[in-house]
Amino acid sequence: MLVTRIKYSYSNGKEEIVPTLIDLTAQLSELELKVYSCIPKGKANAISQKELAIKVGINPRSVGSIIQKLRTKYFLAIGSSRDYPRSGYFRISSLEEFNQVKNMLINSRDELDRTISCLDKTEFGFS
Repeated sequence: MLVTRIKYSYSNGKEEIVPTLIDLTAQLSELELKVYSCIPKGKANAISQKELAIKVGINPRSVGSIIQKLRTKYFLAIGSSRDYPRSGYFRISSLEEFNQVKNMLINSRDELDRTISCLDKTEFGFS
């Protein structure tokens, strides 16, 4: 399975971004490849964690762990959406989808930071 990954190269002191095709079959485990292959392209086609688990034949928590590994170890552009009725995972297929996913993750991080800050102000907080 070939995917496009961005590579950075330097030529004449300038950074260049070069889209490069990479063969994932040599890098991913059989299960990781199976999960990735079942993730549809585009937010409109998102697949729920439960549906993905049924397709692959594993439990939903394992799907979540594998998705996280695919994102963070292999740098695959897998998005997630909470939009009804098509919430779930999808392969990011446009800059608009990329920005939506990135903004959603930033908002989630900011909300977690606010929650942690408030917990630190309770009688159990040490900050």
